[in-house]
Amino acid sequence: MMKTDKRTRSDAQRKQTKIERLARADIARRQREWRTSTEAASKASYPINAFITIMAGDDIASITSTVWRKLRLMARENDMLFIAARGPEYTSEKKDHLHLVLHLSTSQYDEVVAILSEAVGEEVGGWGIDPEGRKLGWQSGVVAVSKHGTWMLQRHVQYLNGSSEKIVSYTAKASGKARAIGRHQRSQDLIVLTKDYTSKEPVEAVN
Repeated sequence: MMKTDKRTRSDAQRKQTKIERLARADIARRQREWRTSTEAASKASYPINAFITIMAGDDIASITSTVWRKLRLMARENDMLFIAARGPEYTSEKKDHLHLVLHLSTSQYDEVVAILSEAVGEEVGGWGIDPEGRKLGWQSGVVAVSKHGTWMLQRHVQYLNGSSEKIVSYTAKASGKARAIGRHQRSQDLIVLTKDYTSKEPVEAVN
């Protein structure tokens, strides 16, 4: 059987190869940038320590916008920086869903659960809210999960070896990213922290 190469591939095949190459490059660039952001957040005493998954389906755009906006407002009301990053994922099994990593204090778990319940339209189930996190199937550190598993809040201490960098890299990568390029986002506060952290130029004092 003749091998398919650049001389025999169709325009559609070449286009698909280019899309996949750009997706891989996009993932690698984003993972580098977000790892730096993770370091910056930790240095500023805002470690990434929570992981949210939402099986958003066709409503991913509106749910993402609502949850992001309400979490940012919650941080402001608590006089905190909004340190977060989000990444959509698509798989043939789970379809469109959202991963979101952020800095949370345990005292905010109740409010986050209320935000997720309202935005997704599915209330908390199981044991309610456990700040210590529980084992749920193969998932660890589960603080709360909705009645039908549409959303889940986890603490990173027991998830992906308790590494902020790993959960951030996972959110930056996920899978099926060829159809999700450009939809990843870091919060403005996290971007500012990252720029300050990576800046090599001395800042002059203003008298």
